[in-house]
Amino acid sequence: MSADTTPGAPRPVAGHLARRAARAFVLGLAGLWAGCGIVDSDGSGWEKDLAEARQLWRDASLTDYDYRVRQLCFCGFGGAVIAVEVRGGEVVAATDTQSGEAIPLSQFPWAAPSVEDLFQRIEDILEGGPAEFTATYDPLLGYPRSVSSDPIANAIDDEWGVEASDVEAMA
Repeated sequence: MSADTTPGAPRPVAGHLARRAARAFVLGLAGLWAGCGIVDSDGSGWEKDLAEARQLWRDASLTDYDYRVRQLCFCGFGGAVIAVEVRGGEVVAATDTQSGEAIPLSQFPWAAPSVEDLFQRIEDILEGGPAEFTATYDPLLGYPRSVSSDPIANAIDDEWGVEASDVEAMA
């Protein structure tokens, strides 16, 4: 006997119960994940991870370094891999690795952030209570390797992400 698919017709009880059980199972898993730090609804784990990573970075005492950064956003230089040179804690040069062209820092200072600038951006995002946020940090130096954030759910073009790599201390 097949189920009546007419709008408003009663649905079979077994199907309804199966859907409710599946929903309860998914919500239960989400609750378990929240307890394990996989899902962090209040953001406290995010801030703890940020503080620990930032401390690793500070302990490394790198003020002269080169690295590569790629910002993922609806913005100028979004998606481009930028080679960044930092001396004395300040960005002194940046180059688009694909074109080889220098980036004029006076015009586009946000295109080539220092690692400390990345930490500050993450802190600002977390203070705003993002709808979605994920971050991974380098286990040795602490710098943000990958960050993805969506400040406002269902807003257009407000997402921001970054990928950082190849941090190299300069003498």
